[in-house]
Amino acid sequence: MKAIEIKDLSFTYRRTERPALADVNFTQREGEVVGIIGRAGAGKSSLVLCLNRIIPHFFPGDFTGRVRLFGEDIAGRNTGELAGQVGVVLQDFESQLFSTAADLDVAFGPENLGLPREEISRRVEEALATVGLSGLAGRDPATLSGGQKQRLAFASVLALKPQILCLDEATTDLDPLGKLEVMAVVRKLAEAGTTLILVEHEAEELQPADRIVVLDQGKLVAEGPAEAILTDAELLERAGVRPADAVLVALRLGLKGHRFQTGATELKTGATPISAIREAGFIFSEEKKRAIEAEDKRREQGLGAEVLRVESLVYRYPNGVEALSGVDLRIRQGDFVAIVGQNGSGKTTLVKNLNGLLRPSSGAVFLDGRDLFGRKVAELGREIGFVFQNPDHQIFSPRVFDEVAFGPKNYGLSEQDVAERV
Repeated sequence: MKAIEIKDLSFTYRRTERPALADVNFTQREGEVVGIIGRAGAGKSSLVLCLNRIIPHFFPGDFTGRVRLFGEDIAGRNTGELAGQVGVVLQDFESQLFSTAADLDVAFGPENLGLPREEISRRVEEALATVGLSGLAGRDPATLSGGQKQRLAFASVLALKPQILCLDEATTDLDPLGKLEVMAVVRKLAEAGTTLILVEHEAEELQPADRIVVLDQGKLVAEGPAEAILTDAELLERAGVRPADAVLVALRLGLKGHRFQTGATELKTGATPISAIREAGFIFSEEKKRAIEAEDKRREQGLGAEVLRVESLVYRYPNGVEALSGVDLRIRQGDFVAIVGQNGSGKTTLVKNLNGLLRPSSGAVFLDGRDLFGRKVAELGREIGFVFQNPDHQIFSPRVFDEVAFGPKNYGLSEQDVAERV
């Protein structure tokens, strides 16, 4: 049975000229896992939001075409009516969280479906366990890390047990282990017959999909079996999508047109990008490896003076959670440092201590040899720039120009200097 049937769907947001969606025709079978991929602005999120009538109910514009779910035209239905049928984990997942405790956020949907208290409790416990948040049921979502918040948004939708589940880039803030866990959940849901849509802009995240749909500038430009689309590096690059690393390497080595599998499929076929590279006669070069290592060493020796130093840094949140425990770090001029770790490991907490947004519980942070203690955030902003994990937290102006000009204006630059910097 067709779970989703879209016919001649077009949509243009109000006060914009280019259509977000242009004559899209698409069908999806019940129980099928479909990946939707494309560059930023391709129309992926817009397409998903048409399935539960968020478009055009909450985002007005010029809407034409038909959307049918399990054979029923949804034109006369509202978003609330569709909530138990179509679940969406939004790209901006924080906009789905609003309660003072994690379990309350998960319970909100089932409560609004009018389910018995016992069933609500069972669903909340099950959903939190599924996404790995069982021990955080009573935590205020505002105190969770970005990845934990994303898991919580996923759990809040899972608790509705929708027939169709749409994940709009629902693993962007997850660590690699977290992504694997979410994809394992996706596979279990697929095995149970849930119809799934995975929206991504990275090919590697779509390996559980049965079929891939490629969007570009609001148009459906390609679709086909996942193993065909995800290994067609040239198609993906034309659509503004980075192919999986192994596929990209094979293309660069001249293995054009070679078809091999990715993800779970390769375990069955044995035809992997790596095996294709080996079969073509390419071998690993120890000499080139040593040359790369030597270049890295030369670069390290050429670094400048110490810029940042962190000594025995400890940070405890007001709720008692110790996010940092005795961190030491040294960064020199010209360094390119990556801070990595699992969700909730303290990465964001650490960098917020580097620019005064948070103050150490104990220990110290030094900038150019000077302790940051007592220095104002506005003063430090001249020397340490910071892009938030959720960029929406720092965007508030009505125009792009005003947004970019805000900082320079606050530092007293002339109109000409501000305009040049913008």
